Amino acid sequence: AAVTGSVEALKQASFESLAAHSRFYLEACRAALAAGARLLVLPEIALTWRLKGHGTLGDAVPIPGEAPEPFAALAKEAGATIALPVAERSAEGAFYNTGAGLGPQGLLGCYHKVHLATGEAESGLLPGEGVPVFDTPVGRLACNICMDSSAAESSRLAALGGAEVLALENSLAGWRAVAA
Repeated sequence: AAVTGSVEALKQASFESLAAHSRFYLEACRAALAAGARLLVLPEIALTWRLKGHGTLGDAVPIPGEAPEPFAALAKEAGATIALPVAERSAEGAFYNTGAGLGPQGLLGCYHKVHLATGEAESGLLPGEGVPVFDTPVGRLACNICMDSSAAESSRLAALGGAEVLALENSLAGWRAVAA
């Protein structure tokens, strides 16, 4: 399930804090799970989108950490897989546009966006170096983020790594899951 919320819900939502984003998306995730979804994919940088001062990396979060923990707990409780995109601050102090894979057993791993959009590198984001594939209850999963879809090798690397499902995050339309 692409977990984005309706346009109307997004207009009415209060995105004043990381906690507000988490509440909004956790509610949407619970609704998708109740409808039978087992793979949930949220929109690019879902937890910091439209935050005051967005565009800076001051709101980037560590993974693992406090921000992704409620989503990891929900994945464990539901026996589901959640692709949670965030602006990540690594333990080494590097910044990435990240898709964190969360499953029933916890953090599966992180995908760092390889093909950065105009302005991302200048803002301090670093590109990733590959396309990891994660074993999940719904199959072998790989992620691409937004501009990655403009380079064929992004999906090709996922397939060569054994991906059965490719989750493509798009900041405007949310995530779409397609066969690899």
